[in-house]
Amino acid sequence: MKKKLNNSLIKGAVLVKKKKLNIYSKIKFKKIEKKQVLVKIYYSGLCGSQIFEIEGKRGKDKYLPHLIGHEGTGKVIKIGKNVKNVKVGDQVFLSWIKTNESDSATPNYTYKNKKINAGRITTLSTYSIISSNRVFKLPSKVSLKKGVLLGCAFPTGAGMVLKNLKKKNDRLLIIGLGGVGISSLLTSIFKKIKKIDILEKNYERIEFIKKKISYKNINFLNSINKVNPDTYDLIVESSGNAKMISLAVNFLKKKGKLVFASHPEKNSKLEIDPYDLIVGKKVFGTWGGGINLKKDTNKLIKIINAFSNIEKIFFNQSYKLENINSVIRLFKNGKIVRPLIKMN
Repeated sequence: MKKKLNNSLIKGAVLVKKKKLNIYSKIKFKKIEKKQVLVKIYYSGLCGSQIFEIEGKRGKDKYLPHLIGHEGTGKVIKIGKNVKNVKVGDQVFLSWIKTNESDSATPNYTYKNKKINAGRITTLSTYSIISSNRVFKLPSKVSLKKGVLLGCAFPTGAGMVLKNLKKKNDRLLIIGLGGVGISSLLTSIFKKIKKIDILEKNYERIEFIKKKISYKNINFLNSINKVNPDTYDLIVESSGNAKMISLAVNFLKKKGKLVFASHPEKNSKLEIDPYDLIVGKKVFGTWGGGINLKKDTNKLIKIINAFSNIEKIFFNQSYKLENINSVIRLFKNGKIVRPLIKMN
C-alpha cells in the first residue's frame, strides 16, 4: 500500500501583510485539480522581484495572506487530469516563465481553517501545488541546485543577451551584478563577446566576481560617471531602477538597444528624450528574457555547464526555510548573490 501524503505537515512562508513573512507549519489542501502538479520542493530561490512584492512596492496586494516563491526544484508526487509533460517520480524545475498551455485553477490552501491564497506557482514551502505549464522535467545533466537557476535569473539574463546581441564585436554594458546581471555576463563570455563593460556600485560584488570569473574582455566600472555616452550596441539593465534605466539611454549608440528586466517600483516613470528614439535607440522590457523553456532549455544548460564553478558563483550556501527573514536581509544588503532555500 502506498504511503498517503500527510498534507497537514506542509510548511511554507506566508506573506501575511506588507513586510511580514511568517512560517506556517500545518498548511492543508483538499485535492489536486485538473492540470495541477503536486511537487515536493527540494530547493527554492528568491529574487529581487519577490522582495518588491514582500515590501509592497508592486502596489496594493489584494491577495494577502499568500504563499510566495516562483523558482525551484523538486519531485513530482501527484498529478491531476490532463497533465502530460511530467509523471509521478520525475525530478523537475519550476518557473514562473510558463509555456503556452492553459493555466490550471489556483490552488486551495487553508491554515487553521482560514484560506491561504497562492498563485499558480509557489516554491517557498515543503510541498506545492503548481500549474503544469510551469513545471519542467529536470535534465539529467543538471543538479537540483543548478536547476533552481533555470526558474528565473538564468533564462532572463541569458535571454537578454542571446536574443539581442548577435555580433562578437558589439559593445555590451551590463548594469547590476545580481542574479540576472551575472547570468548575462556568463552568457556573454560563453558567446565570446569581446567588449564587456559592467557597471556595479557594490565594490565587494565586483571583487567577488573577479575571483570567480576569469575573462580578459571585462571592464568593471563602479560609478556611473565612468560610463561613456553614445558607446553601446546593447545595454542589459537589471537593477529594476527607473532612474537608472532613464540615464542609461544616454550610453547607447544610435540604433543601440537597452533591455531591462524586473519592472521598476509601481508609479515610477521613465524619462527619455524623444530625440533618442528618433535616432533609433530602442528601450524595452523583457518577460523572462524572451526565453521559451520548452525550446531553449538545452541552450541554457550548455551555458550553465560550461562554468564548473557556477554554483559557487550564485550560491554562498543553502539556508533553512525557518531563516527566510534573515536571508532576505542579507540579500537586500548585497551579501548574497542568490538565496538558495533548502526545504527540510
